[in-house]
Amino acid sequence: KALRDRLLADTTVNALVSERIYWVDRPQAGGLSAITLQKVSPGRTYTMDGASDLQGSRVQFDLWGTEYRDIAPLFPAVLAVMEQETEISGIGFGMSFLDSQRDYPPEDVPGIGPVYRITADFIVWWRPL
Repeated sequence: KALRDRLLADTTVNALVSERIYWVDRPQAGGLSAITLQKVSPGRTYTMDGASDLQGSRVQFDLWGTEYRDIAPLFPAVLAVMEQETEISGIGFGMSFLDSQRDYPPEDVPGIGPVYRITADFIVWWRPL
């Protein structure tokens, strides 16, 4: 929830996708442009004393749109948000690290037409406050 809140709090990201940021499953009727988020690895960290409350999860961000030009400005907006430290919704976020970024050719979706996707994987550092 806090990661979604973090993205929605940014005026540029919010202007491009409104409330259309979802975990794992994007509703078909949800509209585009949109972002889906998916945890790829748990990122649990440890010290000599055991598990730490600092988490470094790998999260996949999929940016979706019916035109590439609609999602092309979304990637730098998301990157700018994720590379900043912040506190939101009871979570302290450290600077996230971009691990990979891929552009995909359009995929024809029945009833919609071509849908474009940019995928970015971030290592998201966070801890409860």
